[in-house]
Amino acid sequence: MSRDKNDEAIILETGQEVEIADRKYTMRRLTTRDVFAFSKLVTKALKSTGNQEVANPDALGFVLMAGMAENDHEVAAFYGSLIGLSADEFLALPAEAFSDFFDALSRSYDLQAFFEAVTKAVRALGSLWQTPST
Repeated sequence: MSRDKNDEAIILETGQEVEIADRKYTMRRLTTRDVFAFSKLVTKALKSTGNQEVANPDALGFVLMAGMAENDHEVAAFYGSLIGLSADEFLALPAEAFSDFFDALSRSYDLQAFFEAVTKAVRALGSLWQTPST
């Protein structure tokens, strides 16, 4: 059954079951709160890499990975929260879980809308950085 963006079942769905490193988790839906949390992480990553803007939504993941070295615990806390794990539990997952997690996340039907919202939020924050205070 193909899913339509306006399908009532999707709107009411709270999460989807995913398999990560041979273990089942429920990956919750991305929310508006996540837009703000992820925007904050991307903003920190941009600052740590010396950039001030994200060219397009597809670049968000790369920016975050580049800045993850300085913010690994916060990023792990965000990702872990999507599957009900703490930051430390997420960081303790086996290496193959990293790929499994992002494969599952990429299949999320609201991921594109989420990244578009984050891009807009990061751009708005970036323009605030560049506005001289009076």
